[in-house]
Amino acid sequence: MHEFASPLLIASFLGVVLVTVVALVTISSKVLGPLAARRTAIILLSWLSASAGLSLLGFTQDFSFPPLVGFLLLGSLATALVVGLSAYGRKLSQSVPLWMLIGINAFRLPLEFIMHRAYLDGVMPVQMSYSGQNYDIVSGGLALLIALFTARSGTPVRLARLFNVVGFALLLNIVVISVLSMPSPFRSYTNEPAN
Repeated sequence: MHEFASPLLIASFLGVVLVTVVALVTISSKVLGPLAARRTAIILLSWLSASAGLSLLGFTQDFSFPPLVGFLLLGSLATALVVGLSAYGRKLSQSVPLWMLIGINAFRLPLEFIMHRAYLDGVMPVQMSYSGQNYDIVSGGLALLIALFTARSGTPVRLARLFNVVGFALLLNIVVISVLSMPSPFRSYTNEPAN
């Protein structure tokens, strides 16, 4: 078991993050223009920088009660809700073609391969990979297939809603597993390494 992720694992993870950020900024630019692209870039880079800074300062390693990482998780949820429910988020979601909204979720596919590698390398517990109880790889695969189908022939809104329900359920599953794998009073998964 390793204490730290390998440089290749870190680079792979950062690569997925970078490609996802570039895709979101590009979509914003093409659909809403350069001002929207700048806003999207600022929001994403600010949140990623703040999260990385807090992590480097050890904020995410403090699991006293309440665990400080919980505030970061709640902040992520709050940021997503505020942006998503804002006039900007509404305009973005109404302007972006449905296949792009679905397709952006394809980032989950390579991310799951990276998480599986992290498990094999001993830096992440098995339950957080698809060898354990993380089935989020299904969301990434479905996103790719449904986006390709939608781009060619259009997707019924029902299929898009079903995809959202499935994707949200799978995401909620791994978030719960993640929290229950952290070294906290709520830890249910006691195998090592802790999340």
